[in-house]
Amino acid sequence: AELGRDLSRREVLAALLTRVEARFEALDGGDSASVVRAVNERCMSLGRRVRVGAREGVAVEVHDDGGMRVVFDDGAAQVLHGSEGLRLLDRDGA
Repeated sequence: AELGRDLSRREVLAALLTRVEARFEALDGGDSASVVRAVNERCMSLGRRVRVGAREGVAVEVHDDGGMRVVFDDGAAQVLHGSEGLRLLDRDGA
């Protein structure tokens, strides 16, 4: 709808694979900074309230090692990796 025309699945897949290939080439060439920057620009979790165990805070950035930096309500910060119990909260805090 945004383009004003129909797109085939083939066109969408080709565009997606082209973008993924560019990111892999950047990583392979040692340019992880551009990939991390792109992730931070697009990550929908950033700026959102999160819960880790009994603590709540805000997800603020993705580090170059893939960890999510969270600043907790008490001011402490922590970088979480993988499935360390980070849970996005709904807008109403649940």
